[in-house]
Amino acid sequence: MMHAKLMRPVVARVIALALQLAVFVRLLAALSRRDRTVDQFEEFWPLILTLGAGFGLQIGLYLRLPSLSGKRRRSVWRMVFMLALLAISGCQRGGDRPGELAMAHESALPDFVRGAPPQVREAYRFAIANRELLSTVPCYCGCGSVGHRNNLDCYIKRVRTDGTIEFENHAFG
Repeated sequence: MMHAKLMRPVVARVIALALQLAVFVRLLAALSRRDRTVDQFEEFWPLILTLGAGFGLQIGLYLRLPSLSGKRRRSVWRMVFMLALLAISGCQRGGDRPGELAMAHESALPDFVRGAPPQVREAYRFAIANRELLSTVPCYCGCGSVGHRNNLDCYIKRVRTDGTIEFENHAFG
């Protein structure tokens, strides 16, 4: 009887983790292409599994806490609080601060952008230095009608075989 009582929260945790992962993968697959879903999971799997394990732990605690005494219950809540603080402190990613973003040099800008306002020049510099990243960002301005597939297409028409860039003036304004 005692063994079954202890196993119930563990089984609930595993089921909760599996359900959360299934919902995540299904939702991401519905919102983007299959290869993008796989890329996202490969990139963020430690975070996804940690969040899933935390969700499973919550379900397990929810099922287990009512059977604990008051003093023991408070110590469990303290431990959960400390683990939550530890998890939150570990969720910061380096390199996401605006000061650390890669930016192309002003000399890489096309002539028609050099006299533009600073925000426009900065956007083009970002696009030049972060082409792969920008190609994953969808554009919502309606430029799909002119053949754009993503936000990068608003800045760069194509990169020639010799490495030179043919710019798009769509993002210029």
